[in-house]
Amino acid sequence: MGQFKKKLTIERSLNRKRFLDYRNKKLKLLNSLNKVRANINLYHWWDEPDNVSRILDRKRFFTIINEKIQKAKARDFKDLLSKNKIDKNKISGYLYWLYRDPLRVKTGKLKKLCKYLHIPYIKIEKIIIDRDFPIDLNSEVVVKLFTHILNEGHIRLYKGKIRNILYVNQDPVLIHRVKFLIEKLGGYVFLPPPSKEAFELKSDYLTARIMNKAGIPAGSKTIADFSLHPVILNSEKLMLNHLKWTFIEEGTIGLLFDRHGFLKLYLSLSRSKDITNLFPQHIIKIFQSKYKGKSISVFSEDIPQNIRARILLSFPKVLEQETDFILKMLEKEKVKIRVSFIHISKKGNITANYSIRFASEKAVEYIAENIILKDYYGTWKEQRMKKFLKLYNEFKGVKLSPSQRNEILEIRNQYTHIPLKWALEKARSLFPSVKWLYKDEYIDKLWKRRER
Repeated sequence: MGQFKKKLTIERSLNRKRFLDYRNKKLKLLNSLNKVRANINLYHWWDEPDNVSRILDRKRFFTIINEKIQKAKARDFKDLLSKNKIDKNKISGYLYWLYRDPLRVKTGKLKKLCKYLHIPYIKIEKIIIDRDFPIDLNSEVVVKLFTHILNEGHIRLYKGKIRNILYVNQDPVLIHRVKFLIEKLGGYVFLPPPSKEAFELKSDYLTARIMNKAGIPAGSKTIADFSLHPVILNSEKLMLNHLKWTFIEEGTIGLLFDRHGFLKLYLSLSRSKDITNLFPQHIIKIFQSKYKGKSISVFSEDIPQNIRARILLSFPKVLEQETDFILKMLEKEKVKIRVSFIHISKKGNITANYSIRFASEKAVEYIAENIILKDYYGTWKEQRMKKFLKLYNEFKGVKLSPSQRNEILEIRNQYTHIPLKWALEKARSLFPSVKWLYKDEYIDKLWKRRER
Protein backbone atom coordinates (compact mmCIF):
# COMPACT_ATOMS: atom_id res chain seq x y z
CA MET A 1 0.00 0.00 0.00
CA GLY A 2 2.88 2.34 0.85
CA GLN A 3 4.58 1.73 -2.53
CA PHE A 4 1.29 2.40 -4.32
CA LYS A 5 0.85 5.75 -2.49
CA LYS A 6 4.45 6.67 -3.27
CA LYS A 7 3.97 5.93 -7.01
CA LEU A 8 0.69 7.86 -7.06
CA THR A 9 2.32 10.89 -5.37
CA ILE A 10 5.23 10.85 -7.86
CA GLU A 11 2.81 10.57 -10.81
CA ARG A 12 0.70 13.47 -9.53
CA SER A 13 3.83 15.56 -8.98
CA LEU A 14 5.07 14.88 -12.52
CA ASN A 15 1.65 15.69 -14.01
CA ARG A 16 1.58 18.96 -12.05
CA LYS A 17 5.09 19.86 -13.31
CA ARG A 18 4.11 19.03 -16.92
CA PHE A 19 0.98 21.17 -16.58
CA LEU A 20 2.95 24.18 -15.21
CA ASP A 21 5.64 23.87 -17.92
CA TYR A 22 2.99 23.61 -20.62
CA ARG A 23 1.07 26.59 -19.19
CA ASN A 24 4.18 28.82 -18.95
CA LYS A 25 5.21 28.07 -22.55
CA LYS A 26 1.66 28.76 -23.72
CA LEU A 27 1.49 32.10 -21.87
CA LYS A 28 4.86 33.21 -23.30
CA LEU A 29 3.62 32.45 -26.82
CA LEU A 30 0.32 34.28 -26.22
CA ASN A 31 2.14 37.35 -24.86
CA SER A 32 4.43 37.49 -27.90
CA LEU A 33 1.42 37.23 -30.24
CA ASN A 34 -0.38 39.96 -28.30
CA LYS A 35 2.56 42.36 -28.74
CA VAL A 36 2.30 41.89 -32.51
CA ARG A 37 -1.49 42.29 -32.43
CA ALA A 38 -1.29 45.49 -30.37
CA ASN A 39 0.34 47.31 -33.31
CA ILE A 40 -2.68 46.67 -35.58
CA ASN A 41 -5.11 48.98 -33.85
CA LEU A 42 -7.16 50.93 -36.41
CA TYR A 43 -10.31 49.93 -38.28
CA HIS A 44 -10.78 52.04 -41.44
CA TRP A 45 -13.70 52.44 -43.81
CA TRP A 46 -11.81 50.42 -46.43
CA ASP A 47 -11.67 47.44 -44.01
CA GLU A 48 -15.45 47.15 -44.39
CA PRO A 49 -17.01 44.56 -46.75
CA ASP A 50 -17.44 45.82 -50.34
CA ASN A 51 -21.25 45.59 -50.21
CA VAL A 52 -21.58 47.86 -47.13
CA SER A 53 -22.69 51.45 -47.83
CA ARG A 54 -21.21 54.64 -46.41
CA ILE A 55 -22.75 58.13 -46.41
CA LEU A 56 -20.48 60.97 -47.55
CA ASP A 57 -20.61 64.72 -46.96
CA ARG A 58 -21.80 65.85 -50.42
CA LYS A 59 -20.21 69.33 -50.33
CA ARG A 60 -16.76 68.09 -49.25
CA PHE A 61 -16.89 65.17 -51.70
CA PHE A 62 -17.57 67.54 -54.60
CA THR A 63 -14.67 69.73 -53.45
CA ILE A 64 -12.35 66.71 -53.90
CA ILE A 65 -13.91 65.87 -57.28
CA ASN A 66 -13.67 69.49 -58.53
CA GLU A 67 -9.96 69.53 -57.65
CA LYS A 68 -9.51 66.41 -59.79
CA ILE A 69 -11.57 67.92 -62.65
CA GLN A 70 -9.41 71.09 -62.69
CA LYS A 71 -6.17 69.13 -62.50
CA ALA A 72 -7.21 66.86 -65.40
CA LYS A 73 -8.62 69.84 -67.35
CA ALA A 74 -11.89 67.96 -67.78
CA ARG A 75 -15.25 69.55 -68.54
CA ASP A 76 -17.19 67.76 -65.75
CA PHE A 77 -17.28 64.58 -63.67
CA LYS A 78 -18.35 62.42 -66.62
CA ASP A 79 -15.48 63.75 -68.72
CA LEU A 80 -13.08 63.16 -65.80
CA LEU A 81 -14.10 59.49 -65.65
CA SER A 82 -13.73 59.16 -69.44
CA LYS A 83 -10.23 60.66 -69.33
CA ASN A 84 -9.31 58.02 -66.75
CA LYS A 85 -10.40 55.32 -69.25
CA ILE A 86 -13.30 54.06 -67.16
CA ASP A 87 -15.82 51.84 -68.92
CA LYS A 88 -18.99 53.64 -70.09
CA ASN A 89 -21.30 51.29 -68.16
CA LYS A 90 -19.38 52.03 -64.95
CA ILE A 91 -19.55 55.76 -65.64
CA SER A 92 -23.37 55.67 -65.71
CA GLY A 93 -23.31 53.79 -62.40
CA TYR A 94 -21.09 56.43 -60.77
CA LEU A 95 -23.26 59.24 -62.12
CA TYR A 96 -26.34 57.55 -60.66
CA TRP A 97 -25.12 57.44 -57.04
CA LEU A 98 -23.26 60.73 -57.24
CA TYR A 99 -26.44 62.77 -57.52
CA ARG A 100 -28.48 60.85 -54.92
CA ASP A 101 -29.36 62.50 -51.62
CA PRO A 102 -27.98 61.45 -49.20
CA LEU A 103 -24.76 60.59 -50.99
CA ARG A 104 -24.69 56.87 -50.18
CA VAL A 105 -22.11 54.62 -51.84
CA LYS A 106 -20.95 51.04 -51.38
CA THR A 107 -17.44 50.54 -50.03
CA GLY A 108 -16.31 48.45 -53.03
CA LYS A 109 -17.39 51.08 -55.57
CA LEU A 110 -15.87 53.88 -53.50
CA LYS A 111 -12.52 52.06 -53.34
CA LYS A 112 -12.57 51.55 -57.12
CA LEU A 113 -13.35 55.24 -57.72
CA CYS A 114 -10.44 56.22 -55.44
CA LYS A 115 -8.17 53.91 -57.43
CA TYR A 116 -9.32 55.30 -60.80
CA LEU A 117 -8.98 58.96 -59.73
CA HIS A 118 -5.90 58.49 -57.49
CA ILE A 119 -7.73 59.73 -54.39
CA PRO A 120 -6.06 58.61 -51.13
CA TYR A 121 -8.41 56.49 -48.98
CA ILE A 122 -7.53 58.62 -45.96
CA LYS A 123 -8.96 61.70 -47.70
CA ILE A 124 -12.35 60.01 -48.05
CA GLU A 125 -12.22 58.92 -44.41
CA LYS A 126 -12.50 62.56 -43.34
CA ILE A 127 -15.80 63.12 -45.20
CA ILE A 128 -17.75 60.02 -44.06
CA ILE A 129 -20.66 61.21 -41.90
CA ASP A 130 -22.56 58.06 -40.83
CA ARG A 131 -19.76 56.85 -38.50
CA ASP A 132 -16.46 58.23 -37.25
CA PHE A 133 -13.48 56.54 -38.92
CA PRO A 134 -10.90 55.30 -38.15
CA ILE A 135 -11.94 53.36 -35.06
CA ASP A 136 -9.19 52.67 -32.53
CA LEU A 137 -9.43 48.96 -31.67
CA ASN A 138 -7.27 49.59 -28.59
CA SER A 139 -9.50 52.35 -27.21
CA GLU A 140 -10.92 52.00 -23.70
CA VAL A 141 -14.51 51.71 -24.92
CA VAL A 142 -13.63 48.85 -27.33
CA VAL A 143 -11.64 47.05 -24.62
CA LYS A 144 -14.47 47.36 -22.07
CA LEU A 145 -17.05 46.19 -24.60
CA PHE A 146 -14.74 43.26 -25.45
CA THR A 147 -15.12 41.96 -21.86
CA HIS A 148 -18.94 41.95 -21.93
CA ILE A 149 -19.21 40.24 -25.33
CA LEU A 150 -16.63 37.67 -24.25
CA ASN A 151 -18.68 36.88 -21.12
CA GLU A 152 -22.36 37.04 -22.07
CA GLY A 153 -22.53 37.99 -25.73
CA HIS A 154 -21.59 36.62 -29.10
CA ILE A 155 -21.18 37.82 -32.67
CA ARG A 156 -23.90 36.27 -34.79
CA LEU A 157 -23.45 35.00 -38.33
CA TYR A 158 -25.98 34.89 -41.14
CA LYS A 159 -25.08 32.89 -44.27
CA GLY A 160 -21.44 33.01 -43.24
CA LYS A 161 -21.36 36.80 -42.81
CA ILE A 162 -21.18 38.83 -39.60
CA ARG A 163 -24.63 40.05 -38.65
CA ASN A 164 -24.71 41.68 -35.19
CA ILE A 165 -23.89 41.29 -31.51
CA LEU A 166 -26.39 39.49 -29.31
CA TYR A 167 -25.98 40.12 -25.58
CA VAL A 168 -28.26 38.22 -23.18
CA ASN A 169 -28.61 38.76 -19.42
CA GLN A 170 -31.29 38.65 -16.72
CA ASP A 171 -29.94 41.83 -15.12
CA PRO A 172 -31.22 44.98 -16.94
CA VAL A 173 -28.39 47.03 -15.37
CA LEU A 174 -25.87 44.97 -17.37
CA ILE A 175 -27.97 45.35 -20.53
CA HIS A 176 -27.91 49.12 -19.98
CA ARG A 177 -24.12 49.16 -19.52
CA VAL A 178 -23.55 47.31 -22.80
CA LYS A 179 -26.00 49.68 -24.53
CA PHE A 180 -24.02 52.64 -23.15
CA LEU A 181 -20.69 51.26 -24.44
CA ILE A 182 -22.05 50.47 -27.92
CA GLU A 183 -23.56 53.95 -28.23
CA LYS A 184 -20.31 55.50 -27.00
CA LEU A 185 -18.55 53.62 -29.81
CA GLY A 186 -20.95 55.28 -32.27
CA GLY A 187 -23.29 52.32 -32.74
CA TYR A 188 -26.92 51.75 -31.86
CA VAL A 189 -28.89 48.98 -30.17
CA PHE A 190 -32.28 47.31 -30.33
CA LEU A 191 -34.02 45.63 -27.37
CA PRO A 192 -36.43 43.06 -28.88
CA PRO A 193 -39.11 41.20 -26.91
CA PRO A 194 -37.49 38.20 -25.19
CA SER A 195 -37.09 34.88 -26.98
CA LYS A 196 -35.85 33.24 -23.76
CA GLU A 197 -35.91 33.93 -20.00
CA ALA A 198 -33.65 36.97 -20.13
CA PHE A 199 -33.31 40.47 -21.57
CA GLU A 200 -31.76 40.63 -25.03
CA LEU A 201 -29.79 43.35 -26.77
CA LYS A 202 -28.85 43.42 -30.45
CA SER A 203 -26.29 45.81 -31.95
CA ASP A 204 -25.85 47.31 -35.38
CA TYR A 205 -23.81 45.39 -37.96
CA LEU A 206 -20.78 47.69 -38.00
CA THR A 207 -20.20 47.43 -34.23
CA ALA A 208 -20.17 43.64 -34.62
CA ARG A 209 -17.52 43.87 -37.35
CA ILE A 210 -15.43 46.24 -35.21
CA MET A 211 -15.51 43.86 -32.25
CA ASN A 212 -14.66 40.93 -34.51
CA LYS A 213 -11.62 42.85 -35.75
CA ALA A 214 -10.75 43.62 -32.10
CA GLY A 215 -10.46 39.88 -31.42
CA ILE A 216 -13.90 38.43 -30.64
CA PRO A 217 -14.51 35.50 -33.02
CA ALA A 218 -17.81 35.27 -34.87
CA GLY A 219 -19.97 32.27 -34.02
CA SER A 220 -19.07 29.87 -31.20
CA LYS A 221 -16.52 31.26 -28.72
CA THR A 222 -15.94 27.84 -27.11
CA ILE A 223 -14.58 26.43 -30.39
CA ALA A 224 -12.32 29.43 -31.12
CA ASP A 225 -10.60 29.43 -27.66
CA PHE A 226 -9.12 32.90 -28.20
CA SER A 227 -7.05 35.27 -26.06
CA LEU A 228 -7.93 38.36 -24.03
CA HIS A 229 -7.58 41.75 -25.72
CA PRO A 230 -3.84 42.70 -25.67
CA VAL A 231 -4.63 46.02 -23.96
CA ILE A 232 -6.26 44.15 -21.05
CA LEU A 233 -3.11 42.03 -20.70
CA ASN A 234 -0.87 45.11 -20.71
CA SER A 235 -2.93 47.39 -18.44
CA GLU A 236 -3.50 46.64 -14.76
CA LYS A 237 -6.37 49.15 -14.64
CA LEU A 238 -8.23 47.52 -17.53
CA MET A 239 -7.47 44.00 -16.29
CA LEU A 240 -9.05 44.89 -12.93
CA ASN A 241 -12.05 46.35 -14.82
CA HIS A 242 -12.22 43.13 -16.86
CA LEU A 243 -12.14 40.96 -13.73
CA LYS A 244 -14.86 43.02 -11.99
CA TRP A 245 -17.34 42.48 -14.82
CA THR A 246 -16.22 38.90 -15.39
CA PHE A 247 -16.91 37.95 -11.77
CA ILE A 248 -20.31 39.66 -12.07
CA GLU A 249 -21.22 37.99 -15.38
CA GLU A 250 -19.44 34.62 -15.14
CA GLY A 251 -18.58 34.19 -11.45
CA THR A 252 -20.37 32.30 -8.68
CA ILE A 253 -20.63 34.08 -5.34
CA GLY A 254 -22.07 32.21 -2.37
CA LEU A 255 -22.29 31.24 1.27
CA LEU A 256 -22.06 27.73 2.71
CA PHE A 257 -21.60 25.98 6.06
CA ASP A 258 -18.58 23.80 6.76
CA ARG A 259 -18.82 20.48 8.63
CA HIS A 260 -18.02 22.25 11.93
CA GLY A 261 -20.99 24.61 11.59
CA PHE A 262 -19.04 27.77 10.59
CA LEU A 263 -20.09 30.13 7.78
CA LYS A 264 -17.87 30.22 4.68
CA LEU A 265 -17.76 32.68 1.79
CA TYR A 266 -16.74 31.29 -1.60
CA LEU A 267 -16.04 32.65 -5.06
CA SER A 268 -15.39 30.80 -8.30
CA LEU A 269 -14.99 31.60 -11.99
CA SER A 270 -15.67 29.25 -14.87
CA ARG A 271 -15.35 29.14 -18.65
CA SER A 272 -16.18 26.52 -21.26
CA LYS A 273 -14.18 25.14 -24.16
CA ASP A 274 -15.08 22.80 -27.01
CA ILE A 275 -12.98 19.62 -26.68
CA THR A 276 -14.65 17.46 -29.37
CA ASN A 277 -11.35 17.25 -31.28
CA LEU A 278 -9.70 15.46 -28.30
CA PHE A 279 -11.92 12.39 -28.72
CA PRO A 280 -11.66 9.64 -31.35
CA GLN A 281 -14.76 9.06 -33.46
CA HIS A 282 -15.80 5.80 -31.73
CA ILE A 283 -15.93 7.53 -28.30
CA ILE A 284 -17.91 10.45 -29.76
CA LYS A 285 -20.47 7.90 -31.04
CA ILE A 286 -20.70 6.33 -27.57
CA PHE A 287 -21.29 9.78 -26.02
CA GLN A 288 -23.94 10.64 -28.60
CA SER A 289 -25.85 7.43 -27.92
CA LYS A 290 -25.57 7.54 -24.10
CA TYR A 291 -25.29 11.19 -23.03
CA LYS A 292 -26.71 13.45 -25.76
CA GLY A 293 -28.02 16.63 -24.10
CA LYS A 294 -26.50 15.61 -20.74
CA SER A 295 -23.47 16.41 -18.59
CA ILE A 296 -20.99 13.88 -17.16
CA SER A 297 -17.94 13.90 -14.88
CA VAL A 298 -14.43 14.09 -16.31
CA PHE A 299 -13.80 10.89 -14.31
CA SER A 300 -16.50 8.96 -16.20
CA GLU A 301 -15.48 5.40 -17.06
CA ASP A 302 -16.21 6.18 -20.73
CA ILE A 303 -13.28 8.66 -20.84
CA PRO A 304 -9.89 6.92 -21.25
CA GLN A 305 -7.05 8.00 -18.93
CA ASN A 306 -4.89 9.45 -21.75
CA ILE A 307 -7.78 11.64 -23.01
CA ARG A 308 -8.60 12.72 -19.45
CA ALA A 309 -5.02 14.00 -19.07
CA ARG A 310 -5.35 15.95 -22.35
CA ILE A 311 -8.64 17.46 -21.17
CA LEU A 312 -7.01 18.68 -17.95
CA LEU A 313 -4.21 20.29 -20.00
CA SER A 314 -6.63 21.99 -22.44
CA PHE A 315 -7.35 24.89 -20.10
CA PRO A 316 -9.13 27.82 -21.92
CA LYS A 317 -6.64 30.57 -22.87
CA VAL A 318 -8.73 33.36 -21.36
CA LEU A 319 -9.10 31.58 -18.01
CA GLU A 320 -5.33 30.89 -18.01
CA GLN A 321 -4.61 34.59 -18.46
CA GLU A 322 -7.14 35.62 -15.80
CA THR A 323 -5.77 33.05 -13.33
CA ASP A 324 -2.19 34.12 -14.00
CA PHE A 325 -2.99 37.77 -13.19
CA ILE A 326 -5.01 36.89 -10.05
CA LEU A 327 -2.18 34.67 -8.70
CA LYS A 328 0.37 37.46 -9.25
CA MET A 329 -1.94 39.95 -7.53
CA LEU A 330 -2.65 37.71 -4.53
CA GLU A 331 1.00 36.55 -4.29
CA LYS A 332 1.02 33.56 -1.91
CA GLU A 333 -2.65 32.66 -2.30
CA LYS A 334 -3.68 29.52 -4.21
CA VAL A 335 -6.57 28.58 -6.47
CA LYS A 336 -8.22 25.23 -7.03
CA ILE A 337 -8.40 24.37 -10.73
CA ARG A 338 -10.76 21.68 -11.95
CA VAL A 339 -13.00 20.47 -14.75
CA SER A 340 -16.50 20.91 -13.29
CA PHE A 341 -18.28 18.79 -15.89
CA ILE A 342 -18.31 17.71 -19.53
CA HIS A 343 -21.42 18.43 -21.59
CA ILE A 344 -22.52 16.58 -24.73
CA SER A 345 -24.82 18.84 -26.75
CA LYS A 346 -27.82 17.64 -28.74
CA LYS A 347 -25.73 18.25 -31.87
CA GLY A 348 -23.03 15.96 -30.46
CA ASN A 349 -20.41 18.60 -29.61
CA ILE A 350 -18.41 17.96 -26.43
CA THR A 351 -17.69 20.91 -24.15
CA ALA A 352 -15.70 21.00 -20.91
CA ASN A 353 -16.45 23.49 -18.15
CA TYR A 354 -13.25 24.59 -16.40
CA SER A 355 -13.37 26.48 -13.12
CA ILE A 356 -11.07 28.14 -10.61
CA ARG A 357 -12.02 28.42 -6.95
CA PHE A 358 -10.17 30.43 -4.34
CA ALA A 359 -8.74 28.32 -1.55
CA SER A 360 -8.69 30.99 1.17
CA GLU A 361 -11.44 33.30 2.39
CA LYS A 362 -8.84 36.04 2.69
CA ALA A 363 -8.49 35.95 -1.11
CA VAL A 364 -12.29 36.02 -1.54
CA GLU A 365 -12.63 39.03 0.78
CA TYR A 366 -9.86 40.88 -1.09
CA ILE A 367 -11.44 40.26 -4.52
CA ALA A 368 -14.91 41.17 -3.23
CA GLU A 369 -13.83 44.49 -1.67
CA ASN A 370 -11.13 45.59 -4.14
CA ILE A 371 -12.47 44.31 -7.46
CA ILE A 372 -16.17 43.36 -7.48
CA LEU A 373 -17.50 46.12 -5.19
CA LYS A 374 -15.05 48.80 -6.33
CA ASP A 375 -16.75 51.46 -8.52
CA TYR A 376 -20.16 50.16 -7.48
CA TYR A 377 -22.56 50.04 -10.46
CA GLY A 378 -25.77 48.67 -8.93
CA THR A 379 -26.01 45.23 -10.55
CA TRP A 380 -27.84 42.38 -8.79
CA LYS A 381 -24.59 40.41 -8.31
CA GLU A 382 -22.97 43.41 -6.60
CA GLN A 383 -25.95 43.71 -4.24
CA ARG A 384 -25.69 39.98 -3.53
CA MET A 385 -21.93 40.19 -2.90
CA LYS A 386 -22.41 43.17 -0.58
CA LYS A 387 -25.10 41.36 1.44
CA PHE A 388 -23.14 38.09 1.63
CA LEU A 389 -19.95 39.89 2.66
CA LYS A 390 -21.85 41.71 5.43
CA LEU A 391 -23.31 38.42 6.69
CA TYR A 392 -19.92 36.72 6.54
CA ASN A 393 -18.23 39.51 8.54
CA GLU A 394 -21.05 39.40 11.09
CA PHE A 395 -20.81 35.61 11.69
CA LYS A 396 -17.15 34.96 10.82
CA GLY A 397 -15.59 32.51 13.31
CA VAL A 398 -18.91 31.99 15.13
CA LYS A 399 -20.27 28.49 15.61
CA LEU A 400 -23.80 28.98 14.34
CA SER A 401 -26.90 28.07 16.30
CA PRO A 402 -29.84 26.45 14.41
CA SER A 403 -31.77 29.76 14.46
CA GLN A 404 -28.76 31.72 13.07
CA ARG A 405 -28.27 29.08 10.38
CA ASN A 406 -31.94 29.31 9.37
CA GLU A 407 -31.73 33.11 9.28
CA ILE A 408 -28.71 32.95 6.92
CA LEU A 409 -30.39 30.32 4.72
CA GLU A 410 -33.49 32.50 4.42
CA ILE A 411 -31.42 35.52 3.33
CA ARG A 412 -29.33 33.38 0.97
CA ASN A 413 -32.47 32.02 -0.69
CA GLN A 414 -33.72 35.57 -1.29
CA TYR A 415 -30.66 36.15 -3.48
CA THR A 416 -30.83 32.87 -5.44
CA HIS A 417 -32.56 34.52 -8.41
CA ILE A 418 -33.15 38.07 -9.59
CA PRO A 419 -36.72 38.99 -8.49
CA LEU A 420 -39.07 39.95 -11.31
CA LYS A 421 -40.27 43.06 -9.47
CA TRP A 422 -36.71 44.40 -9.08
CA ALA A 423 -35.81 43.57 -12.70
CA LEU A 424 -38.94 45.22 -14.14
CA GLU A 425 -38.57 48.39 -12.07
CA LYS A 426 -34.94 48.70 -13.19
CA ALA A 427 -35.71 47.92 -16.83
CA ARG A 428 -38.61 50.40 -17.02
CA SER A 429 -36.52 53.18 -15.48
CA LEU A 430 -33.50 52.46 -17.73
CA PHE A 431 -35.48 51.86 -20.95
CA PRO A 432 -38.66 54.01 -20.71
CA SER A 433 -39.36 53.84 -24.47
CA VAL A 434 -39.38 50.01 -24.70
CA LYS A 435 -43.11 49.26 -24.93
CA TRP A 436 -43.03 45.47 -24.50
CA LEU A 437 -41.88 45.97 -20.87
CA TYR A 438 -45.49 46.85 -20.06
CA LYS A 439 -47.10 43.81 -21.76
CA ASP A 440 -47.90 40.76 -19.63
CA GLU A 441 -47.38 38.27 -22.49
CA TYR A 442 -43.69 39.23 -22.73
CA ILE A 443 -43.17 39.59 -18.97
CA ASP A 444 -44.55 36.06 -18.43
CA LYS A 445 -42.11 34.76 -21.05
CA LEU A 446 -39.23 36.70 -19.54
CA TRP A 447 -39.65 35.09 -16.13
CA LYS A 448 -41.50 31.93 -17.18
CA ARG A 449 -39.93 29.58 -14.64
CA ARG A 450 -39.23 32.12 -11.92
CA GLU A 451 -41.42 32.97 -8.98
CA ARG A 452 -42.74 36.50 -8.98
